[in-house]
Amino acid sequence: MRDNPTMLEERDDLGTETDEPVSLQPVLRTLWSYRRTMQIALAAVILCCVVAALFAYGWAPRERLASLGFQLAFEGADRGEYPNGTKFSSAEIVSTPVLAEVFKANDLQRYTDFAKFKDAVFVLQTNRDLEMLSYEYTAKLSDSKLGPVDRSRLEEEFRKKRESLSSAGFSLNIRRNERLVTIPDALLSKLLQDTLSTWASQTAAKKGALRYNIPVLSRNALQKDFFASEDYIISADLLRTKIERMLKTVVLMGEIPGAAAVRMNAEQVGLADLRANLEDLNRFKVEPLISIIRSSGLSKNPTRIGEYFEGRLFETQLAATETDQRIKSMLDALRGYEQQPNVASAPAAAAPGSAVTPQLSESFIDKLVQMSTQSIDVDYRQNLTKRIIDDGAILAELKRQADYYEAMRKSFLSVTGRADSTIAADVSKRLGQAYDEVARSLDQVQAFYALISQQNLNPDAVVYTVTAPFLVRTTRGLSLSTVLLYVFVVLLISLIVVPLACLAHDYFRHWISPTRKHAV
Repeated sequence: MRDNPTMLEERDDLGTETDEPVSLQPVLRTLWSYRRTMQIALAAVILCCVVAALFAYGWAPRERLASLGFQLAFEGADRGEYPNGTKFSSAEIVSTPVLAEVFKANDLQRYTDFAKFKDAVFVLQTNRDLEMLSYEYTAKLSDSKLGPVDRSRLEEEFRKKRESLSSAGFSLNIRRNERLVTIPDALLSKLLQDTLSTWASQTAAKKGALRYNIPVLSRNALQKDFFASEDYIISADLLRTKIERMLKTVVLMGEIPGAAAVRMNAEQVGLADLRANLEDLNRFKVEPLISIIRSSGLSKNPTRIGEYFEGRLFETQLAATETDQRIKSMLDALRGYEQQPNVASAPAAAAPGSAVTPQLSESFIDKLVQMSTQSIDVDYRQNLTKRIIDDGAILAELKRQADYYEAMRKSFLSVTGRADSTIAADVSKRLGQAYDEVARSLDQVQAFYALISQQNLNPDAVVYTVTAPFLVRTTRGLSLSTVLLYVFVVLLISLIVVPLACLAHDYFRHWISPTRKHAV
């Protein structure tokens, strides 16, 4: 029985029994008809992507790190000490006084405030060899098979090598997060240089850290008005005291390595010359003046002279008593320390029932304890003995001063009568000459101290030396490659979404048309 043609047409319309392949031509024809719309849409997407990418790339924060490598040139920098013995810390380079002066000198309020500037500047210590050594021994000490003895040996070996590799290398850095306001590279370089130079000048001028820690008198210690208004013997005693203090300073400078070979100015004045001049000034000018004043009883106010020597004698005796008591206390402490039983040599008592391995014998434990305490014991004894010797020298000097003031007090009590005006005029003249020579000696000692500090501690008058060029590294919050990747992804999505949108528009447009309704 043959099929009804009407039924075949209905089956073809329904598509249930057709074997014709699916064709893309209708889709392509539809897209071709929307070509102008797709071009406009893609152009708008590209324009929006470019604008958004430029805005995001320009508005994203940037981190700029400016660095300047330098090395400290003064003596003791590798030990963390200034030449005068005071402690040095790299934090002093970026301290508030230093940065405040740099901030004001460069007018940085145009770019930022002081608090942000202070937080942005920091110092890092750099030592490549020390870093490699740390990595090496970290790997060795991480071995779980190491025993206590081997671990202790490795730690001691690392400590000794680290001390030999100590370095005073640093880097001064400025890290800033910037958007629109940017500090020029030239100004960043100047800021780092100014920070180092400002710290160096403040350290040398205000702290005196680049000079030896020696008490050196200046001309300010010899007041002209006070000298002229006092009695003759008091003025002469003042000169004698100043000369003795300068002699002590010269002796301390003589202990500095190479000080004896230093010569000053065109006259080639050396340390031995300064000492000889001071000794001759005291022996041949000041002491004879004191003898003349004492023998003649020359005084502007005899009652004032007696009070002066009694006061000086009382102060000297009081200081001598204090020093003597301090020496006795230290001697008692040293004797008590020496009489204590040696804990290290005492046998270690084993607890009942405890098992001791054969390797850890009593003699072995004693040796370990002795090795750990020997260095501390020796240092303690040496420091205490040195303090006793120093205080002994001070006590001897105080007793000599006490005998001197006692003799002067008795001498002026035994003198009767007053000296004539001729002696007074001669003494006044010679006192003025002695004063001028003492003042000139003060200047010479101070100049020699400055010269020897400069030559020994800072030969090139440089506190630091720049060891690495100025570098600026910029890191953006949004990199260019990331921006391009985002643009590419958006364009790729647009190439898919725009044609699909056109096809969807065409489908709905025909679906609601009368022709489509009639076909349905």
